[in-house]
Amino acid sequence: MRSILASFFRFVLSFNFFKKKYFAFHKYIFSSYRLFKGVNKDVVYRNSIKLNLNLEDWIQQQIYFLGDYEKNEIDFLYSSLKKDDVFIDIGGNIGLFSLNASTIIGDKGKVYSFEAFKPNFIQFQNHISINNFQNIHLEHLAVADKKGFIEILYNDDYNNVGMASSYLENYTSKEKVESTSLDEYVSEKQILKIDLIKIDIEGGEYSALKGMSSVLENLRPKVLIEINNIALKSSNHSEEELISLFTEKGYKRTKILSRNENSYNAVFEFDDK
Repeated sequence: MRSILASFFRFVLSFNFFKKKYFAFHKYIFSSYRLFKGVNKDVVYRNSIKLNLNLEDWIQQQIYFLGDYEKNEIDFLYSSLKKDDVFIDIGGNIGLFSLNASTIIGDKGKVYSFEAFKPNFIQFQNHISINNFQNIHLEHLAVADKKGFIEILYNDDYNNVGMASSYLENYTSKEKVESTSLDEYVSEKQILKIDLIKIDIEGGEYSALKGMSSVLENLRPKVLIEINNIALKSSNHSEEELISLFTEKGYKRTKILSRNENSYNAVFEFDDK
């Protein structure tokens, strides 16, 4: 019955009038009544990528009902990446960015993806498998400023697997995960070029940037990063500190792709002028 309801609401939300009211549907109906508990749906995303979506999850529900998530950011991949490029995905979630990058860069390109939260990692693995993508190297690792171990915390009440973080105050589960710095990983894997890095790790961005100093200085990739002031504050850092790190490496902010009340997604590029 829940699966049939999901299909019905997807049809209703295909009309622009109702699509504009999606967030009201989510707040007052879908979330309040946990209408899609236990519902998984198979979809084809952007006419080419197979996804198996858990409709209880905030991100996956938007993909199912609205057809996309972080559209401006995904569009940026298509305008920025090209055949044979190398893409680094830090905070891969269920794989949306990496799967799109994989289709763009082709067989000779490389995607290196990092997802620390095990449920996301497993779902991401499944997406690689069902699409038979051969150019994605997925790692169950956290990216930080050094090798070691960190705890990933999650609150099941959020119904948003994208909020798994090392800095949650209230959580219902946790897992200990191995960490690495991007500098160390790139050195070990002998990666000689990187064209674009995407970073979205719920407050861990400062630590990740500290651990990719050599990459930024020598390989000079573009960086697409979420700057979330609440998450940064929980990790005892700030937007100003992040931007200062970029500035020290000769980078400047060139685009803001989307913004909401507490966060925005921005592109930083090396300024070679």
